[in-house]
Amino acid sequence: MVSQIFFATLARDQEVIEFEPSKFVAQHDTVVTLGYYQWHVKQTGRDYASDFVHIFTIRDGKIAGFREHFDSAVVAGAYQTGNERVRPFYRVPMTDISRPPARVFCFSRR
Repeated sequence: MVSQIFFATLARDQEVIEFEPSKFVAQHDTVVTLGYYQWHVKQTGRDYASDFVHIFTIRDGKIAGFREHFDSAVVAGAYQTGNERVRPFYRVPMTDISRPPARVFCFSRR
């Protein structure tokens, strides 16, 4: 039931541009997914991108828990409305020494 509300809200507010899980690690009842995504915020017309970490807890073959870690500053910037001046800048994503740094589109009110 909670997942239905979560996904309905997500579909109402955002459109996925890119969703790329790149690594999965499983141990006991936990699955960790590392990846990258880009989203379009329908209300503001702005896009954002971030690396992500998804942590799932599995019980009886079903998802019993979910946590997500991402760059919340870029999401907040994409949801800014009104006359705030929001300009893009680039930053290096979460540290991953296995690949060269990628430019990630972010937002700032500077």
